[in-house]
Amino acid sequence: MPQIHNFQRVKRARNAIFNPYSVMGERIKLCRKALSVSTKKLAEALEIPEILLTKIEGGQIKLTYNFLCNVAEFLGTTPIYLLTGVDEKRIRASCDYTAKLTTFIGFISRLPAKKKMAIRDFINFFDQR
Repeated sequence: MPQIHNFQRVKRARNAIFNPYSVMGERIKLCRKALSVSTKKLAEALEIPEILLTKIEGGQIKLTYNFLCNVAEFLGTTPIYLLTGVDEKRIRASCDYTAKLTTFIGFISRLPAKKKMAIRDFINFFDQR
């Protein structure tokens, strides 16, 4: 594996900050490689020239949302992942966690003071370990 020099890392970081398309292109490339799909095969599936796909993966082309949806569908991912890098399953899990936590807090708030104190002491016992 070729060694990446510090100036290359800085350049990539700068590109990610100033060019969100380079980050999306990198994610497309990672997904494509994870599926062992060549640029030629993906380009054919998307009905675009291979050179255009190379430019997309390099962050040189602005993408429309419809195009991003087509790419995501072929790669078996979601447009949200390609845009943000966050998997929708994690977003849903986070929302589920928040809903469960809200329900739990509501349940505790209705308990008598003695039971609340017992739960607090129980949590503090494990928190101190």
